Parts: sequence; C-alpha cells; structure tokens
Amino acid sequence: MFQYLVEQGTEKMEVRTRGNESKVFSGEELIALVNNLVLYKDCFGRVAKNNIPKKILGGLVKLKVDSMCFKSVEKLIEVTVALFNEVIDEENKKAIDYNGKALNLPIEFLKVDGVRWDVENKLKPYKLELDKTNKENVISKTTHGQSKINLNSKVKDVSLQIDFDSENNLFQLIILGQDQGRVFKIIFNAEFMGSVLMQRILEVYEPLKKLDYPPFELVNGSETLSAETKHDLLEVILEAAKKRNRYPTL
Repeated sequence: MFQYLVEQGTEKMEVRTRGNESKVFSGEELIALVNNLVLYKDCFGRVAKNNIPKKILGGLVKLKVDSMCFKSVEKLIEVTVALFNEVIDEENKKAIDYNGKALNLPIEFLKVDGVRWDVENKLKPYKLELDKTNKENVISKTTHGQSKINLNSKVKDVSLQIDFDSENNLFQLIILGQDQGRVFKIIFNAEFMGSVLMQRILEVYEPLKKLDYPPFELVNGSETLSAETKHDLLEVILEAAKKRNRYPTL
C-alpha cells in the first residue's frame, strides 16, 4: 500500500537538491530517494530514542568520524568543532561569538593526568586555550564566560567534557544539556560510533550523503514547497502524494 502511494503519488513530482552538484529527482530516482528517506527516518528514530537530541544526532551522522579521532585530544577537538559548526544555529553563534576571537565552547577536561599538556600548541589552530588556574578543574578559555550555551530554541544549557579512558587509552567527548527541558548526556566515543545502531544509520545515510544540503525544494505541478531537513522533505513528499492520490486530477 505504501509503495503504491509513493509510485502513484510522486508521478509528476520533482525534488531539487543543492550542494556541490545540484540535482533533480523524478520518476524512479525520486521513488528510490523516498525509500531511502523512509529507511533513514526509521533508523534515526531508533537511535534518537536513547535520549539524544535530533540536531546533535544528525550532526554526528554527517561527520563521518574516523576512530583515530579518539586517540588524541587535538583530533577529538577537531571533530568537536566540525560537529558544533553544524548544530549551533546562527543566532546562538552570534550570541557567544562562536569561533570568533576564541572557539568559545565551554569545555571541562576531566582526569587531567591523562592529557599531555604539550598538546596545547596543537589546539591553538582551533582557537582553544586552556585555563589551568585550578589544576583539578582545567577548562577552556572563553570570551563570554558562560559555563553553558544554547544551540537553538530547543537544545539549551549545553556544556562539554573531555574525558580519558585509561583502560583503552582513548579520549571521549561528553555532551551535557537539555532538549526541550529534558536532561541528556551523550558519551561520544569509539564504542558509541561502533555500536550496531550507529553503524546501521551510517549505512543507510550513505546514499543520502551527497544530497544532504538543505533547504530542499519539492515541485508538485504548479506548487513549489520548501523543506529545511531530510525529515521535513519526506513529510512534504508523502503529504503531497496522499493529496494527489485523493485528487488524481491535480
């Protein structure tokens, strides 16, 4: 029934994507795109149920993280910068002067004895300097002086911790905050990225990766609709397909 809805309802539709190579999807390509979006939504929903904000999860999926990033502080910071480039909206970037004179992410370094402090010079390209006034509580220097920041209207009071797993000799990033008032704690490490669920979502994301440059446009006859995310695009397509099946002359 669902496949019939997609095949019949999208017959006269086009989806236009942006990026390095803009592309128009129609016919069989559009049907394949919808099926990939449905699969991605299902996998994404399973992971998000583990109390991970959708914005952060989406950013992690797009990163294509190499397991080597957990072997050094500087590599982990490089990935952290790439993630927060993606997840902080423009309003909140301006509010904290994100990546301006300083990186301006509130980061606490746990188990400081596991960190080689000669790494500080390697952190300077990321505009990250360390405040070591309190040897038991080493934190990143910021120009805003806040211990927590907001990412958008839903994900707020976010702070970061860099921890060292001495057993595996690996670093990990801990992201703390609130998503619509609900407290969350994400432990971003090699185990998380290697989990069955994350590997599956990365697998189904692969065919969507090249087109993941929102906003997207859906051209449905004389009507053109915009979608800000992959999830929104799927909803817009399915709603338009249902409408076309109800009123086939449209």
